[in-house]
Amino acid sequence: MPFSMEESAEAGETYLGGKRKNMSLDKRQQMTGTGTVGKTAVAGMKDRPTKQCAARVLPTTDADSLQRFVRDPVLPGVTLYADESHSYKGMPEYHRASANHSALEYVRQMAHTNGIESFWSPLKHAYIATFHHASPQHLHRYVNEFVTRFNMHVKDTISIMANMVLRMVGKRLTCHALVHPVGIS
Repeated sequence: MPFSMEESAEAGETYLGGKRKNMSLDKRQQMTGTGTVGKTAVAGMKDRPTKQCAARVLPTTDADSLQRFVRDPVLPGVTLYADESHSYKGMPEYHRASANHSALEYVRQMAHTNGIESFWSPLKHAYIATFHHASPQHLHRYVNEFVTRFNMHVKDTISIMANMVLRMVGKRLTCHALVHPVGIS
């Protein structure tokens, strides 16, 4: 992660993938279950004071995966704002506050995840409206692009361009690296 979250952080996850009704009959029959079946999980965190975001494609959203994702950039003692998911429980090193989304409670004083939701919104909109589809194999590239966009949106155009050029120095993207499977299959 590019930064350490030291005061308060929001954590959340979303799922990206096609709608079941748009899939072929063969593909629909292969899938058992509802909701997130056939979709790829993306976990995200937003540091409230700096408004910086981090996100990563995860194979699952079980407690072990999400807690490892949280513990990487978040220092002990930080207030962690998340939904009521059981996956975020069992981390005594953090002060945890949550709103009960299942009871249609989205804000309780400072307990909300609106900041990380503001990151999911443009990512999901681009997935649906611009990209139409991003394979799980390459989804991490799209997520990284949107993390960079989100973290740089307060900078002016010249600063953004200078940062982009500096990050390109000494790097080369070959066709093999682009199509070589590195993400989730």
